Amino acid sequence: MHYWAVIRRRLPLIVAVPSAVIVGVLLTVFRQPDIYRAETRIRVEMEQPEVMFYPNLPFIAPYDSSRFYRTQNQILQSSPILEPVVEELRLGEKWFPGLPDAADLALARLQGNLQITPVEGSTIMIIACEDRDPVLAAAIANAVVRNFIEQRKLARGVFLEEIIENMRHQLNVNREKLDRSEVALHKFKLEKGLTFIQDRPLDEESLGELNTIHIKAKTNRIIREAQLGQLEAMAPEQRISALVLMSDNRHFQDLRASLDKNEVELATLEQQYQGRHPEVLAVKARVHRIKAQLDELARGMLNGIRAEYEKALSEERLLSEALGETRLEDQLKEESRTEYLRLKRQLEVDQEVVLTTRKRMEEAMVGESIPKVRIEVVEEAGVPQAPVKPKRALSLLLGGILGTGAGVALAFFLSYLHQQLASVEEVEKHLRLPVLALVPREMPSLLAEPVDFGALEAYRLLRACVLHAARQDGIRTLLITSASAGEGKSTTVANLGICMARLGDKVLVVDADCRRPNIHKILGLNNDSGLGELMAGSAKFPQVVQRPGGGLGLDVITSGSDPEKGVSLLNSKALPETIRALKENYELVIFDSPQVLGVSDTLFLAAGADAVILLVEHNRHSRSMILQAKKQLEAAGARIIGVVFNNISPREIRYYAHYYYLTGNPA
Repeated sequence: MHYWAVIRRRLPLIVAVPSAVIVGVLLTVFRQPDIYRAETRIRVEMEQPEVMFYPNLPFIAPYDSSRFYRTQNQILQSSPILEPVVEELRLGEKWFPGLPDAADLALARLQGNLQITPVEGSTIMIIACEDRDPVLAAAIANAVVRNFIEQRKLARGVFLEEIIENMRHQLNVNREKLDRSEVALHKFKLEKGLTFIQDRPLDEESLGELNTIHIKAKTNRIIREAQLGQLEAMAPEQRISALVLMSDNRHFQDLRASLDKNEVELATLEQQYQGRHPEVLAVKARVHRIKAQLDELARGMLNGIRAEYEKALSEERLLSEALGETRLEDQLKEESRTEYLRLKRQLEVDQEVVLTTRKRMEEAMVGESIPKVRIEVVEEAGVPQAPVKPKRALSLLLGGILGTGAGVALAFFLSYLHQQLASVEEVEKHLRLPVLALVPREMPSLLAEPVDFGALEAYRLLRACVLHAARQDGIRTLLITSASAGEGKSTTVANLGICMARLGDKVLVVDADCRRPNIHKILGLNNDSGLGELMAGSAKFPQVVQRPGGGLGLDVITSGSDPEKGVSLLNSKALPETIRALKENYELVIFDSPQVLGVSDTLFLAAGADAVILLVEHNRHSRSMILQAKKQLEAAGARIIGVVFNNISPREIRYYAHYYYLTGNPA
């Protein structure tokens, strides 16, 4: 309930803050130009070699995908890719006309406008560009992708050339080492006067095994030689068909199948169309491209078969030498044998290095064993039809939500800083007393004609609460007071007495505020004789009792003509005796009193009365001040039964309509 009261009181502020925010958002977003976004989708894949001709070549590990796509992202946003785009589309002249460094500024702006996003779980990348001109945005996105593809092709070509050149240099170095090893071994044989030499003594069983191996090597060489001769004698197309059957290279087989398919399609199209028809030309171009790829792969595989033949031939020769060496095993001493074995091992190592280097260079020239980036345009950027920025509706919605939140937060913050009691909830929360009645602002006297129905109903509610407490707790004397002067105590006392008298209650109103008496002014009575004279004994009870006009039946005792004497008597022992004497003849005696703070009279009156009602003016005094007054009353022994909330605005009264019924109109 307290929170709703804060919102209700600060409703104008809560409405004003989001309204101001929305106005600011409107002025901002509608002044911003429309921004269009064009997107090009490309597929970027990292390929690994599908075929390894030789098992002793090292495996090339695949790249980490996340690192690979981050690398491509950085390449796309680099100057070598974007500078040609700036120059091609003349972005410097369009974006920064007349500036000397327009190209540099345009490059920086393009890097900011370009957005590259990989699609999760795929090899698709989205290259998006934002600009005020939708046509230019699409042109930039497509130009960036086109230049990226061209740059990657150029970079790969340069990379391949460097690899091949390095391998060629390494091959020459290895061949020189091989030549030196052959010369050293040959020189050693000549120095020893030997034509064949064995590595170690062989027994009959070992000799038989060596002979068997030699026969197998010779057979393998013959097969390789025949296979190589047949392939070299074949026409290119027949050689490709034979290699497809011999090889388990899936890529090779797929290319051959694709060639067959395209040739069939070409034959069909040539029967339907003329030779210069676009579809016929397109299929011919594909057939030519596939044949070129097959030729390149066939050359690489043929080189591999030739290398295998040379290897088989070398193995056969070595085995032949080993067989011849079995007849001359005593021609070399043990120390010469060790040197020979060392030279022979070095020769074999150098031969293997040369062969391996040559194979790698051949594979590099074919391009199968070097990782490469394959880029394919999936969808080119079209001219966007609707802007993506600014999102005016969303901005207004968020502005309204944030403004409302800020308004509510500001309202509660101000309420926290606000120390005055401004609602029934705050009164009951901080004073821990029930609110008995709400008295409207500028409350007229109930003596006035015609009687204000709303004012009368407020005091009827207060009367009902007072009578209920009187019957339940035996209350005969009631003191109405407030923390400070000028809060409407006298008016409340007078109107409560008039209300009760009109409803037939036997009530006495006593003006005990001898410092600033007001009851006689409100009710139109004289103040020649009153409470002061009664307590001093200079006048009897019938002499001081007065009745206002109108036949209300309301008895009133004013404060008296001598304020100083009345104040002194209120602080004397005569007060309790006077209170006891007054309540013997009436159902209820209502006392008006001075304020609580700074005056001692009220504390004596509160101690002598059966009950006290604390009057609190709406939104006037701080909580601490009213709490201090309550504490002083309680310290004096007063029994506070509730609070009258005074000077309430009509809007507040309508909100708290559940306290009492204000209008005479039926619901």
